[in-house]
Amino acid sequence: MKKSPNKTRFAFTLVELLVVIAIIGILVALLLPAVQAARAAARRTACVNNMKQLGLALHNYESTYGYFPAGCSDGDAPGYNDALQPGMFGYILQFLEGNNLFDSMELEVPWDTRQPARFVEVPAFVCPEWSFPKVYDDQNIQHKNGAITTYQGNGGVFGTLDQAAGVFKPDRTWRAYVHYHKGDQHGHLPYNGMFEWGDGRKIREVVDGLSNTYAILEFVHIDTVSGSYSDPPGNVRPWIFGANSSQSAYCMKVLDWTPNSEVDRTADGVKFMYLPMGSFHSGGINALYGDGSVSFVTDDIEPVVYQSRGTIDGSEIVSER
Repeated sequence: MKKSPNKTRFAFTLVELLVVIAIIGILVALLLPAVQAARAAARRTACVNNMKQLGLALHNYESTYGYFPAGCSDGDAPGYNDALQPGMFGYILQFLEGNNLFDSMELEVPWDTRQPARFVEVPAFVCPEWSFPKVYDDQNIQHKNGAITTYQGNGGVFGTLDQAAGVFKPDRTWRAYVHYHKGDQHGHLPYNGMFEWGDGRKIREVVDGLSNTYAILEFVHIDTVSGSYSDPPGNVRPWIFGANSSQSAYCMKVLDWTPNSEVDRTADGVKFMYLPMGSFHSGGINALYGDGSVSFVTDDIEPVVYQSRGTIDGSEIVSER
């Protein structure tokens, strides 16, 4: 009887297997940053699309009413402070395919009684980079509960531009409206931003030009020191309201600090309305201009350029965008 020939057997040695695993690990390490960067770029693009929707809604509002929405609206609800009316995000809902949600808001009563509208997430109001909950209902302070937004209106800039020196000088004056003198615990508002309290801007008021003036910017600010302002993260607030009961605006921010500046509410004593705009994008924020265009504003933008874009009638001459 013939013996069958010996079969050659192939197998990996332990060393070879380890080499293969190491090569795969190196390839993953090389490709992962590229994949993450591509995903981050996609989220940033989606954020730009959100802001373009907001810009279109603002202009549809202006075409309908003859002016842009007020940042915070005066209201006439009996027995209530007029600060408890919705902010601009609530009013542009009707132009964001959100008619049903807009109709569900009871504009004659304070925002903190509007159920369930305040807990309805509006995708266009939240940057895709936001990885935390989009709706809060467990906060011990009412004005923190609701569906959040990661965008804020341009509430103006304190100071006047010294064109020759290229710097802003402090000039903390406020409009003679009582609203601007209340709520000092959280800051005041100047009268030179795209949005203000109680009145909607008309296009002719934006003397610097819509293409030179910020309208809405990203706002996520993580305090440098963890403390009482850490929850919800980012100092974000619900989209539905414009201000709290002390008449401090929560739908607009003063543009004194450049994006993502490292300041802290507790350690540095920076008031809420003065916190810098910011985002989770790498290196800067997206900004919507008054004409509906969107550009990326880097963290290292010159303060004089940034603040010039925050005023409607400063007549500043700044070529950089």
